[in-house]
Amino acid sequence: MAGFPGAQQAPLIVKSSLANQACEVLRQQIIQGTLPPGHRLNIHEIAVQLGISRTPVKEAFNRLSLDGLLTIHPQSGTFVSRFSIKQIREIFEARLMLELWSAPALFDGESRWNAADAERLLARCEELFESSGEFDFATFAICDRGLHTSIVSASGNRRISMMYESVYPYLQMVRVYWGRSRERALRSHREHIRIVDAINRPDAGAATELLRGHIAGSQEDIIRLLTDDGSGIITSQGEADN
Repeated sequence: MAGFPGAQQAPLIVKSSLANQACEVLRQQIIQGTLPPGHRLNIHEIAVQLGISRTPVKEAFNRLSLDGLLTIHPQSGTFVSRFSIKQIREIFEARLMLELWSAPALFDGESRWNAADAERLLARCEELFESSGEFDFATFAICDRGLHTSIVSASGNRRISMMYESVYPYLQMVRVYWGRSRERALRSHREHIRIVDAINRPDAGAATELLRGHIAGSQEDIIRLLTDDGSGIITSQGEADN
């Protein structure tokens, strides 16, 4: 059909941009815990808060549902997803697989491991624990992510790094509640110190086993904390429900 197609496509691009922005805002609120698991989302309220129409918000809901961060029940509404113990284990199994696959690359001649950056992250965490004020878990989570991402990135495999990034929102979503435990965060920090020390020595065997134990320990701590607190964030069922 004759004509200038861009004139008809422009509104779609604008709408898509708004949906992208709404999606990112909601994603961050979910993984930071502002929108907790089980929380029912009101599309009208969110549209008003974001200053946009309901159409891009609905599109954002659909995208986040495909990502597993939202659960849509046609008859009862849209909810922030809750995780079953089985799903939490699956998330950590994926994390373990990706990090342990990447670990050997830390010790070959092509490694992109940056020891100085790792030490800076550890030093920043140390400052958090030395502070007398309220524990800044948000900054700790950023440093934690930076350290583990650097381990995966050292492999130089962009596909693996992209896969790891896709797992991160789920990790952060369940770990934000683990952040209630300063004690566990401190233990994690000390485990990070031993992992980085083993990488820098270098001792591939020790680093791999320390990394494996660190991830497995984090998984079990999260399951225990969320099961014991009675919050309903997770269930023992095979599938989470709302």
